[in-house]
Amino acid sequence: GAFSCANLQPSITEGNIAYLGNESNPYVVAWKVTDKAQTSYAIKDGCKIIYSSLFRDCTSATSINIPNSVVDIGQSAFTSCSSLSQIVIPEGIESLDNCFNYCGNLTSVTIPDSLVYIHASTFSNCTSLTMKVGDLPGHWVRNSGEAELDDNILLKDLSYPIKRIA
Repeated sequence: GAFSCANLQPSITEGNIAYLGNESNPYVVAWKVTDKAQTSYAIKDGCKIIYSSLFRDCTSATSINIPNSVVDIGQSAFTSCSSLSQIVIPEGIESLDNCFNYCGNLTSVTIPDSLVYIHASTFSNCTSLTMKVGDLPGHWVRNSGEAELDDNILLKDLSYPIKRIA
């Protein structure tokens, strides 16, 4: 559901992640990683937004846990997490925008049924990723004009945005 970002302020830092929050939820936005050299990160349950570039250049991270409370992943949120081999995108996420580019060791991405849009460069330079359009849940087309897609196109090779129509 919708929520307001009004009156959010720095609230708490836990597990090397700083959050913006309010009285009712100190974890609304995961907005800053305080130590990018960690191998493992767990975003707190209750977090709604992963801020743009949050984990960018966390090159040692092999594990990043995203709770089911997250409804938005910011642009470049995981860019250049070069040690990350798998990620589970929680149910509720509807759009991915350039958030996993340059994750060279990424081999497994769990895509939720809620996902309806993938930006062209979301998985660019994910050299180890062999997932194809046909591996996605549902039926996908090019975002412009509903042109049919080849199910064998690798996600890392998408040069145009795609959307789910069924």
